[in-house]
Amino acid sequence: MFKNIGEKIKTLAIFCTIFGCLLSAAGAIVCWCFEIVWAGFVALIVGCLLSWIGSFTLYGFGELIVQTTKAAKGIQNMQMLSVYQNSKNQGDKTNDMIEEIQSEVISDYEFEKKGYIDESEAVNIPNDDECPACFGKISPDDEECPHCGYKLK
Repeated sequence: MFKNIGEKIKTLAIFCTIFGCLLSAAGAIVCWCFEIVWAGFVALIVGCLLSWIGSFTLYGFGELIVQTTKAAKGIQNMQMLSVYQNSKNQGDKTNDMIEEIQSEVISDYEFEKKGYIDESEAVNIPNDDECPACFGKISPDDEECPHCGYKLK
């Protein structure tokens, strides 16, 4: 029921716009039947404009949900990829798991192929005072990350 809610909200916004325009047209026809021509044109034009403008917020909210969901999934995939790559460096995980995560990230988002980001931007290199696994702040004499337990030395 709530799966893909962003697209459902966007569809609802489109439906509300069409329904509002149809109601405006019906109101205009009623006005014209009673020979109030100017009121019919006002009802038609203003009703359609208000229906259309009123749907902006609802449609925008749906689009916001869609984009936020995509971004959250991308961040989650990148975090998993980072953890598995760092685990690989420590010998804890196999290459198959890393390749599976990489293929999921690439197939879901294909940023480089679509030109959304430069490949150089896709690499997140930690600073000297950051853990390579979780990017938490560390001190130079730490042997393991106080945030995630990654072995630094």
